Amino acid sequence: LVGATVSWNVEGTSLKGSFPAPDVPVGSAAKVGTIDFTVPSSSSPSRNTLTVQVAAGGTVVARNSVDLYFYPPEKPTLPPPVNFHDPQGKLRRLAGDMQRRDYFETKSLQAHPVLIASVFDADVKKALESGSNVILLSSGPETITPDVKIVPRSEDSFSGNWISNFAWVRKTAAPFNKIGFDTLSGFETGAAAPGSVVVGIPPGEFQDVLAGEFYGWIHSNVGTLVQARYGKGKLLICTFSLITPYDTDPYATYLLDGLVNYAAQGFSPKFAITP
Repeated sequence: LVGATVSWNVEGTSLKGSFPAPDVPVGSAAKVGTIDFTVPSSSSPSRNTLTVQVAAGGTVVARNSVDLYFYPPEKPTLPPPVNFHDPQGKLRRLAGDMQRRDYFETKSLQAHPVLIASVFDADVKKALESGSNVILLSSGPETITPDVKIVPRSEDSFSGNWISNFAWVRKTAAPFNKIGFDTLSGFETGAAAPGSVVVGIPPGEFQDVLAGEFYGWIHSNVGTLVQARYGKGKLLICTFSLITPYDTDPYATYLLDGLVNYAAQGFSPKFAITP
């Protein structure tokens, strides 16, 4: 590879450039250079493809691309009040991060806070039965009903290491209508990848599974974000890993902010879990 040029561009932007590549002997490999650019400002998250090609003697020798995800550094405007139920201290860091993003914590029922819980216990059930909206951020295992359970992906072949599994979201519905770039989600969700899944959702109730995993060879479809009515309240069961990457990973941050807004604005699931 002698006298080659590397050229690149970012789809949907004016970003592009080129530089000469070093001579590379046949049968060897070498770093040809570094692509550097400033992410353009935007009002909403977007997916943009970086395409790179190497040309020599007027012939394209190689071409490749990678999807990049750009997010505006957005803070929620007047976020809803929240409350935490965290008997084991798993949400301590998250509570501090959310406070720094202008969330305020209150136990006043008159303020109608969204309850964020790390476990599904008697206190959470009582809050739901009295009409609270609850986001359950649990990595499991948890038993919601004798049939509906949260199980770690390391159990029952849900790790996806020997079968074709596809992570999917309802990209046109909240909370994914801002960050659901595709029905099948990809590397953008890496930091928030679910460590557990929700099993036992009846097939006729899957309209209330907002995100999930499909396992091809064993024909299994399970949930990673499930909404349901419970008593007088409403429950969002979320197995995405949002606690640690919140406020550092943009996908996790946008998703949890979206979940809190969704819970506060009065969602209407059809699927009912009987206490």
